[in-house]
Amino acid sequence: MILKALKETGDMTISYYENGMLHTFTGRYHNLNLLDQTLCLENDEKKRMIIHIAGIQQIH
Repeated sequence: MILKALKETGDMTISYYENGMLHTFTGRYHNLNLLDQTLCLENDEKKRMIIHIAGIQQIH
C-alpha cells in the first residue's frame, strides 16, 4: 500500500504515529530507506521529515 502511494507524483499527506501521538505531514516523496525502514518527505519549504514506516497510519 505504501509503495503504491509513492508512485503518485505531487504532494501527499501522511498521518503517522510518533511517541504515541498522531501527526500529519504534507510533502513530496524524497527517499525510502528499506534498511532503516524510514520514509523521507520534503515539503515546499525544503523541510524534510523522516517517518518510520511502521508508524504510518494513512496516506492521503
